[in-house]
Amino acid sequence: AGGGGGGGQIAGGGGGGVVYMANSPNASDAVFFKGANPIVIGSGGAGSTQTTSNAVGVDSTINLTAAISAGGGSLSQAPNFPNFQPSPNNPYPGGAAEGGSGSGSGRGDIPGGEAIQPQLPGISGTSGFGNNGGPGNPNHGSRTSGGGGGAGGAGGAPSPPSSGPGGAGKNIPGAFPNPLFSPTTIAGGGGSGVYATYSGSGGSAGPGGGGAGNPNTGTPQSDRSGTANTGGGGGGGGFTPRNPPSAGGNGGSGLALIRIDPGPAAMAVTGTGNTVSTDGSVKVAKFVVSGTLTL
Repeated sequence: AGGGGGGGQIAGGGGGGVVYMANSPNASDAVFFKGANPIVIGSGGAGSTQTTSNAVGVDSTINLTAAISAGGGSLSQAPNFPNFQPSPNNPYPGGAAEGGSGSGSGRGDIPGGEAIQPQLPGISGTSGFGNNGGPGNPNHGSRTSGGGGGAGGAGGAPSPPSSGPGGAGKNIPGAFPNPLFSPTTIAGGGGSGVYATYSGSGGSAGPGGGGAGNPNTGTPQSDRSGTANTGGGGGGGGFTPRNPPSAGGNGGSGLALIRIDPGPAAMAVTGTGNTVSTDGSVKVAKFVVSGTLTL
């Protein structure tokens, strides 16, 4: 699924949830059917700017409800002062920072956002991976925050004067023949930025496509986005009274890979950039945008 956007006022976005099945499901858990199977690739949530709030990542789905990976969490902050209010873009009840993996917390003594991926029904939960975001720092003077959770590990707590790192992504075993599947680690969390005026370090990017948090060096920095088609969370922005707040990074878009062995004689995809590759008896469909898989 798409990763959550990073907060313009420091909190890192959560990585998108991952649904990984190493083997074919039971007949009662069938995911694919003869004919056209719709695949939806969720976009990453937008990072916040000086005038807009950040957004959660968009869910990715296979056959609408057969497999759902939840978009990454994104804790909204007001453009010019971190009030840590619930995001109006968050479709999940119970907290602004929930998502496939939770976003990092703001700079209060507040736990990180919760991961909802493992709680989803059916194979989306039993084969789902997501982790909580890192907590904020109770010392408001240091103004550091937690990193977004990743599909392979929780977001890190801050260690003033530095903010928390993004959680690691999920490493997928070698079920997909290389080079048909690259990268093999996906949905890392976004590192958090630094708020105060000293030169603290932004949180490092979670391995697997997360964006790094913005260090507060007196100059706002850009390019804190999660990597496309990894579901990585966006890195948190930064703030200093000497400069305008720097924007949070956008979350990375999602990805779907379907491996069938032996592959059927007829296997086709729609959608620009989507492919079917063959390696011996194995066929792998790779989706980088929404489309259909026809068997």
